Amino acid sequence: MIDRRPDACPTVRDADELDEGGRGLVLVEALADAWVFFTRPVGGPASVKVVRAAFL
Repeated sequence: MIDRRPDACPTVRDADELDEGGRGLVLVEALADAWVFFTRPVGGPASVKVVRAAFL
């Protein structure tokens, strides 16, 4: 995955049928009872976004 907006919060969006991406959080929201995200440093100026989902 390439995060083109490391400063932005992940959001659910409507992907067009020809889009190559943009469906991950749609699936998470459809299947999970709740989800959150947080960032975690990986060294230097880089960081990653982590999405945590709860399936109850």
